[in-house]
Amino acid sequence: MMAENRDFEMVTKQFEGEIFKHIPLVQQLDSVHQNVVRYKILMENYLKYLPQESEERQEAIKAIEKLGNVSNKVNESVADNEASKILVELHRRLQGRIDVFKPGRKLLMEGNIMKQSRKESQARFLILFTDLLLICKETLGSDIFDSRSYQIPMERVKIVNEEHDEFENMFQVKSPVKSFSFIAKNKHERDKWVNKLREAKLTTKKRNPKPKLIVAEDEDDDDFLPLWIPDRDATKCLMETCTTIFSVVKRRHHCRACGYLICGNCVGKAPIKKRGFSKEKVCPQCFYEIIGEYSSGSLFPESMLHREVGTDGRSRAFAKYGEGANMKLVDASKLFAAPKSGQLRKVPLPSHHRVCGKVHVRVGKGEQTKWAALTDGMVLQFFNAQLVSQSSSWLQCASSIIIFIKLK
Repeated sequence: MMAENRDFEMVTKQFEGEIFKHIPLVQQLDSVHQNVVRYKILMENYLKYLPQESEERQEAIKAIEKLGNVSNKVNESVADNEASKILVELHRRLQGRIDVFKPGRKLLMEGNIMKQSRKESQARFLILFTDLLLICKETLGSDIFDSRSYQIPMERVKIVNEEHDEFENMFQVKSPVKSFSFIAKNKHERDKWVNKLREAKLTTKKRNPKPKLIVAEDEDDDDFLPLWIPDRDATKCLMETCTTIFSVVKRRHHCRACGYLICGNCVGKAPIKKRGFSKEKVCPQCFYEIIGEYSSGSLFPESMLHREVGTDGRSRAFAKYGEGANMKLVDASKLFAAPKSGQLRKVPLPSHHRVCGKVHVRVGKGEQTKWAALTDGMVLQFFNAQLVSQSSSWLQCASSIIIFIKLK
């Protein structure tokens, strides 16, 4: 208030000088709170010396209870005041696009974090309310958040974290809107975010009258958009029997249905239910699974289909997109394009080895980063990337390579 009202600031400073000998008023008010806490401690010590059946002991217990209530009220008031300041600041940075003051909406946590994208990690700012997670990006040269922030309702999320040294700072937030992988500064910060996210989900569950809408932690991922496998985690196509090595010419593609990395020959097109049945890139396995659903009549909801009988007597299905005047009919069969590579299946993702992680391999005067794994047969193998299915043969047969692990 003093920052906004010059006259009030001058009167307050004059009062502090004459009455409190230039001790700030805020400090004086804080001393009142400290005295309340101190009185409670003194009364608790005094209670120890009072006889068990004495009348004075009962009065002392009542006094301690009242002092505790006063102290809690002051603490809540101070906390609410600080929280209000933070909300006002967030309102400014969000430019009023999100109602941070919505009744029943409480701020649980906010702060900077790194988001894992397909190529590299990117700075983001998370704002977690009891009912909503905001994933924000600052605009260039300003602390104002970009208008394209993601809003994730907390009733439809799944929080995943792995207890493995290589991923101890990471956690995932999966949702039907979009799924994310985040990297915290350390394990302590990661655990704090995970606990607060689960607290928000639990709060939403208690408030929601329809428990079936709340996602269980052990629920499968059918309703969530997939996390894309980062480019660096695979140097070759992740389809079995496909030998394509990624390069500048042979680019990486991501299956929009499962997130796998695939080459151009393994790219097909199909309508994906999780993405509103839009025609998207898919891997061979997902393509044939989706077209199988279409052939059996279980892919599209009946309300989305329009059927016509052609001059040849055959029935054709059209998918309806949009509503009213904007609605258009699309020949459902033209939403599919088979991959050139044929009916290949995905390489199974590796299960956890007893020991695995990044190592730095010294070759001559140089150094390379590899992925090492100690398999169940107690064989140490080295890979060019985390998801490469065959180890680097030149590493297996070389005898003069010095391997060292760079400690964090």
